[in-house]
Amino acid sequence: MPEGKLSDLRNHLRDASEEELLQELDKARANLFTFRYQAATHQLENVMRIRQERKQIARIQTIRRQRELGGKRGRKG
Repeated sequence: MPEGKLSDLRNHLRDASEEELLQELDKARANLFTFRYQAATHQLENVMRIRQERKQIARIQTIRRQRELGGKRGRKG
């Protein structure tokens, strides 16, 4: 993924409300389940999608945890 797209995604997640983050997290977990199922049945063409979704889930959880702690750690500038 080009760096520009990744930073846009990070900024979008950081600007999202808690409700939007929860919706994104639910969607990412559902996608991960679907991708794992497709991989098990040999229907998934791009297995990197599993790794991408796992990373997406980790990003969302990290942002939620940072907010819970009240800090803005990890953000440069």
